[in-house]
Amino acid sequence: MREKGYWFLVSGFTVSALGDALGVLALEWLVYQLTGSLLAMGTLVMTTQIAEFVVRLAGATLLDRIDRVRLMAWLDACRFAAYGGIAVLAWTDTLHMWHLYVSAALVGTCTALFNPAGMALLPSLVSERDLVRCQSLLDTSMTVAMLTGPVLGGLLIHFAGPVVGIALNAASFLLSALMLVQIRRLVGRQTPVQAAKPSTGYWNEMREGIVFFKKVPALFVIMLFAAIGNMTGVAVSAMWVPYVQTWLHSDALMLGTFMTLCGIGAVSGGLLLAWMGDVSKRRLWMLGSILVKGLCFVLLGTVTHVWMAVPLFVLLGLSGPFFGAISSALYGRLVPAPLRGRVMSIRLLIGGSLQPVGSGLGGVVATMFGIQALFLSAGVLAFGCAALGVLLPMLKGIDGNLSEKAQEISKELAQTA
Repeated sequence: MREKGYWFLVSGFTVSALGDALGVLALEWLVYQLTGSLLAMGTLVMTTQIAEFVVRLAGATLLDRIDRVRLMAWLDACRFAAYGGIAVLAWTDTLHMWHLYVSAALVGTCTALFNPAGMALLPSLVSERDLVRCQSLLDTSMTVAMLTGPVLGGLLIHFAGPVVGIALNAASFLLSALMLVQIRRLVGRQTPVQAAKPSTGYWNEMREGIVFFKKVPALFVIMLFAAIGNMTGVAVSAMWVPYVQTWLHSDALMLGTFMTLCGIGAVSGGLLLAWMGDVSKRRLWMLGSILVKGLCFVLLGTVTHVWMAVPLFVLLGLSGPFFGAISSALYGRLVPAPLRGRVMSIRLLIGGSLQPVGSGLGGVVATMFGIQALFLSAGVLAFGCAALGVLLPMLKGIDGNLSEKAQEISKELAQTA
């Protein structure tokens, strides 16, 4: 029955990813229509990310103590209300920017707990020997959803307007919540083992999660480089709408096509990595992903024709899985089960710590110096950061066979507990 629960988890995540892919595009388009302000677009994204950061920090220990499936279902219901409310207000011509900021904060709050809860839930739904395969299948399903979502979003915006896309995104969260309810019906409560133990206090429990990174310092450092790469990615992605409209002089349909091309690249990269299997020089592949992304940003800031941007969006998508999939495999292999909720939260906190800076600063740079300056500066920063990481000898700690390291970590943390 656990395997059936896994398929409901995959279905829920995939439906949500499809809704997000078209809904976020529609929301950005709506904001740009309402304000015409690059700064407003950046600050809206920043609002989501600040809420996500604060709640993820505050709620990290909670994920190892409560029924994760029930929590995730309620979080999806809240996101349904947030996006559904925006759609209703827009349809009734009563929508104001402050509504969007409140909705963004609510969505960020829900996402902060939903994503690490899902990461921690997956190993309890499948056997250990199938974990890597099942994680890969989940990632691929979500990528396919993100591949088709922008095309649907572009078509909806072109023919029906952005509000329809936002409404469909709301519906996707409701459907995801129903999928999660089925998991609970099939496998029962998914309350972590940690819940049976008395609480030692927030900071003590967080410290137990932080100890994991002391055992694998290379993983902590490379996540800092990921934080810089994510910051540049958020700064750029918040400006896709004005980039296509004002820099390439195109429309929503072309933006949807670009996002789809990026998705095609991501699927191709995921399949290539699946064919390659586990790699030994993990740090080079992970840092190479950030380096290629930076190079794509620089080149996108220099092209002036739509056809010149096409291969760059494919390459941008192609590079993505090489950091995400290898990183997920590392955590799945090394993190002991009782710490998964906290460690996954800390992982996302580190990787996303600079995203609010990127979204806010991206809007400021684009407003003051232009879209091209933003793309060039973001690309140079990501490229330089990855190049520096390649030169650091300590990052070799995530290379090679890590089986003995995983056993050592589990044994030491068990003794500490």
